[in-house]
Amino acid sequence: MSPTRQNTVKSQSKGEKREGGVGFAIRSNLLKDLEQPQSINDRMMKLRIPLSCGRFVTVFSIYAPTLSANEENIHAFYEKLRSSILSVPLNEKLVVLGDFNARAGRDNSAWNVLGRFGIGKVNKNGLHLLQMCSELGLAVGNTFFHHKLKHKVTWIHPRSKQGHMIDLVLTRKSDLQDLCSLRVLRGADCDTDHKMVRVKFKFRVRTRKRSAGVRVPPKIDVGQLKQPQVSQLFRDRCSNIYFEGSWQSLREGLYKTGVDVLGFKRAKKKLEKVYRAQKAELQKELRRLKDTWWSNLSEEIQASYERKDIKNLYGLLRQAFGPQSS
Repeated sequence: MSPTRQNTVKSQSKGEKREGGVGFAIRSNLLKDLEQPQSINDRMMKLRIPLSCGRFVTVFSIYAPTLSANEENIHAFYEKLRSSILSVPLNEKLVVLGDFNARAGRDNSAWNVLGRFGIGKVNKNGLHLLQMCSELGLAVGNTFFHHKLKHKVTWIHPRSKQGHMIDLVLTRKSDLQDLCSLRVLRGADCDTDHKMVRVKFKFRVRTRKRSAGVRVPPKIDVGQLKQPQVSQLFRDRCSNIYFEGSWQSLREGLYKTGVDVLGFKRAKKKLEKVYRAQKAELQKELRRLKDTWWSNLSEEIQASYERKDIKNLYGLLRQAFGPQSS
């Protein structure tokens, strides 16, 4: 831990060889409210940050092996990262950021963990990353923001001078709405050949409606009063209620009569949760099919344009935009 005037840097590195090394730079005035960062290994650290309503966000800082590393080391890295992410409770927010040394590409039709604004082609390390994201329900945040290419590229290959997006920010797909902005700051001098990536989050935390263990009393089924026979029976029974002149006594008598005559409302069926889950899955599949349809139609339009097949081109455009109004 090394303090500066306003910040404290917490890092983890591997002895003198320094093949790996990760860390967090934290404002010193925030340290009293934070748990101590945990070192996982020389390529991973995590920090748990409290939010409101007793919720937390767990942030992982990582440095993945390069493409030239042997496959065993790459596999071991992703297995450790996968198990570390799985240890985070599902009700906690999650952010994984760092140098992944991986090109995820832009094929969001094949990989729904990508947005529409990826760059380049996927490489071997990128496949490891995409497979892990698919398994764990994560999304590559960099690919969900539309910026100029120079504000996406985080590293430039020294020989080919080709720009790549390898410094990435991952979060749960269900929490993508928490991600406000993400872009490269080209002017930041960080004493490295990588560009600085700035990401802004606005974590949305839902308040708990009731504490665990509080049982809601069942409700009387007043809907039964719509039936004339039941309504008449209820009135007759109420007229015979004996009470001792106190409101409490009358209340208890009315409640007991209501329970005897009307009964309780039926509890919601347990299948309702299953129905909601299946409905959500169906909507997800419909969105995927819609995206696939648009992607295929776009490719057909492009192919017709390149073949100069004007008739087919206009037919496809009518499918996309509908008939022109006169």
